Amino acid sequence: MILLNGSSNIDQFNYGICTAGFEFSPFDERILLFETNTDSLIRCAIQCDMTTRCRTFNFDRQTKDCYLYEGDIDSTGSVVVSLSPQSVCGWIKLDMSNFANYGSPCSTCEDSRYLTCINATCQCQPHTFFNGSMCLSQKLNGTGCTSDNQCRNDLNLTCLTNMQCGFSTTTKPLFNCSCLNQTWISTNNRLAQWLFEGNLFDQMNNYNMTSTKPVSYTSSGYNQQAVIFASNNNFTLVTPYMPLSSVSFTIDTWLFITALSNKTTYSIFSLCYQTATDQCLILGIRQSFLYMSFFSDDCLGVTLLKLNTWIHAAFVFDLSTLTKIIYLNGVLENSCSLSSTLSIPTSTNITIGRIPLLSSIYNVTSFQGNIDQMTVSTRVKSSCEILEIATFVAHFTFDNGLFLNDSGPNYLQAITLGTSSFASGRFSQAIAFNGTQHSIFQVSGFTALGTANKPYSISLWLRPISLLGIVVHVSTLSSGTGWCEPFLGFAPNGSFVAQSYCGGVVTVANPTLSIATLVWSHVVQTWSSTNGLCLYVNNVRVTPCLSSANTYDASGAVNLITLGSSFDATTAGCGMGQIDPSPYKGEIDDFRVYSRELSASDVTTLYYNL
Repeated sequence: MILLNGSSNIDQFNYGICTAGFEFSPFDERILLFETNTDSLIRCAIQCDMTTRCRTFNFDRQTKDCYLYEGDIDSTGSVVVSLSPQSVCGWIKLDMSNFANYGSPCSTCEDSRYLTCINATCQCQPHTFFNGSMCLSQKLNGTGCTSDNQCRNDLNLTCLTNMQCGFSTTTKPLFNCSCLNQTWISTNNRLAQWLFEGNLFDQMNNYNMTSTKPVSYTSSGYNQQAVIFASNNNFTLVTPYMPLSSVSFTIDTWLFITALSNKTTYSIFSLCYQTATDQCLILGIRQSFLYMSFFSDDCLGVTLLKLNTWIHAAFVFDLSTLTKIIYLNGVLENSCSLSSTLSIPTSTNITIGRIPLLSSIYNVTSFQGNIDQMTVSTRVKSSCEILEIATFVAHFTFDNGLFLNDSGPNYLQAITLGTSSFASGRFSQAIAFNGTQHSIFQVSGFTALGTANKPYSISLWLRPISLLGIVVHVSTLSSGTGWCEPFLGFAPNGSFVAQSYCGGVVTVANPTLSIATLVWSHVVQTWSSTNGLCLYVNNVRVTPCLSSANTYDASGAVNLITLGSSFDATTAGCGMGQIDPSPYKGEIDDFRVYSRELSASDVTTLYYNL
């Protein structure tokens, strides 16, 4: 690579500068601290100088973009020809005098840019290692090493026998058999999506609905509001014809059923021209099972539906195989072969909640209950996609300072107080908590988590500054009170704890103290009636699971999750169990909640970010 000394203005800050038209290309984009915009090369250099962990930067004189990286230029990336002739890269020139106080009492490095106080002595900054004279950047995957401490341990890298940093072959999976981390939230071929948030608008702006009678909504939907179909309103939602003839399609929705009869067929969604084969699409409930029909070749689910609880139903037609497929709560119910496909005139309307043509015959009646979040797509959604839609409740990446953005399927609402963005997250950025009671991140809308005996899983990465306090707190009130309990956190002795509620607070603790300060660790809590309460730390299950906790006595209401503390709740008002009531100080990244029990394969997938 071509390296030149820069101007005297840059030299006074002890920087090196590469030739114009070149740029630093990192081996792993996760060493990017952040991107900013500034008016000159020297200001970009000063910005790096003011950012403790910055060691390398790129600056484009034309766009004024300034990129700051934490890695050393000669070990965590390479200098390459840039697409922009105005690009320049730079780096901090290290000197052994910067590290002369390594190992000395903390008072000798209070103002040091290169050393930090750990256990009362001056030590290297995170993601660096001491080579005997200086703190150098830890190596990335595929780069040379001689010992484990030279590799990015927070990325689960070790020094392998070939003297390169990489994943240990004894622990890294050889394949991925999990549904996680797949592209599932695609809007490809989506015709319509109705959220029923107090209106009948189609989010795609294609098929806004009308109603034959005034519409009522409940605030207790699966996610916020839902439309009510009661026995006394007998109304129909109507929208124009959708092109569902001779195509594959998937229609999925959330249902809260309030009435069932083995002698009645309840209509959910229909495109019905006449009572003839392949000219009347019916999606509904028959004999208390999910039901899909083309007015021939009927397909029935196999699980008896329950009243007064939210369920997810998905109906799929695969044109290539002429197959109907029904899913309940993300799990395959039945698959039925057909002899032909739909053939319905374009003059036919879509009706939801009722089929006027069949209302007086065949024991077909209006749906009884609430409907939320209905989506129609002209493609076959995969089993993984449907499982994720049905059971992936929330996902917060905390990237780019967008703390409040839920990238899961439900777009849950969040607030944050007293937190900040942390540039060196486990994946890109993270959220930082300052260790005070009102430094919190709070999400509302966890309907499934408030349902008794409903499986759940909570996954996150954390980088604690101290091994103390509440990490995940669950409550029915935004104050952290009501039905309330910390689910994840640290015990007073520093061990990490997972808790649930089974006639009282039940606990699984990690006695090995395998979570360290200033290092990213992955934790997953799962519960199911089969396995009870389980805790995974860094892809290792804390054994045994608490199988005696075979019930989950939930709140029976929509829950909130608060990260960082119990907010305004007191220890007297909540079941604290073994978790220390102090607030958490440190960072959190990639926070996920599921309404299913994640498998060991799922945990491995999340751990390695496969």
